[in-house]
Amino acid sequence: MTADLPRLLALVPYLLARPGVAFSTPATDFDVTEERLRKDLDLLWMCGLPGHFPGDLIEIEFEGDT
Repeated sequence: MTADLPRLLALVPYLLARPGVAFSTPATDFDVTEERLRKDLDLLWMCGLPGHFPGDLIEIEFEGDT
């Protein structure tokens, strides 16, 4: 898991700069499968500031391939 941390942290600004990007693009750029990318995003949306309030968490929305 700790080996994944740099990629997880890099994904946040990468995706903020590219709203609506297809899953294949960041998967290729980060050299991971689309399945791994989806798992990363499933983990990231549970991360955020201390306090654990909904507004403190990273908000991620995806539908289909974007």
